[in-house]
Amino acid sequence: MQVDNSSAPLDGIALDLVLVTGDRNPNHLLGSLTLELPRSVSEDEVLISGTVFLNPPPLAETVLRLISNPSILQHPSNVLVSAGQGVVVFPLIPVNNSDVYGARFVNIEVSADRFLGAAKSLSVKDDDRIAFQVRMPTNLVEGTYNLGEIELLSPVKADLLRFKFKSLPLDVILEQEFFVRPREKPNYFSFFLPDNLLFDGTRTATFIIEGEVAEPIFIPVQVEDDEARTLDLVAPVPEVTPKISILE
Repeated sequence: MQVDNSSAPLDGIALDLVLVTGDRNPNHLLGSLTLELPRSVSEDEVLISGTVFLNPPPLAETVLRLISNPSILQHPSNVLVSAGQGVVVFPLIPVNNSDVYGARFVNIEVSADRFLGAAKSLSVKDDDRIAFQVRMPTNLVEGTYNLGEIELLSPVKADLLRFKFKSLPLDVILEQEFFVRPREKPNYFSFFLPDNLLFDGTRTATFIIEGEVAEPIFIPVQVEDDEARTLDLVAPVPEVTPKISILE
């Protein structure tokens, strides 16, 4: 801006105010992108897709750029969007192999010139299965903590594998999750048998241990009532026969 308060020159041309305007960012944003993905997919799925919404639709042809990490999903790196097109669907193909990783999260990013980009994650579930065995006591008592061990019998590339532990009937133990580190041995897990405060004697139950990449194992157990055990420790009260004396 220039301000000039001097008198006009002889040619009659005076410069009073000059405003210079322009775009500070020639690549300023025209709109935004929204990415929609399924929450989870399995390695063996084939009909999977993602969707990108462009708001507003571009006035000219636009190229969407797609990247993912880690690279366990196949998808186009570039998608051409026509002028006026506001929705784009692109294919997603999981890389199916025999490596056991368990469930993994994949982050996908989409970008385009003059649009605010977007990113989203989805879970890719492993369709491979492993063998494992469990060592644990099968004669248990209510109100006690117990220890078990899991041994993996198949090669695993994951750093952690998630397992679930529950019982039938469901009230014998609380359902819980624990993690196994395949590269470490041994792998222990602990569980607590709650006390139901009922005099129900010794019960038969089934413990179920299953992993995200393993079929469940069913373990029959005997659960002893701690109330009954407490009663066994109490000495019985002897019977007393009253003696009757007759005074003459």
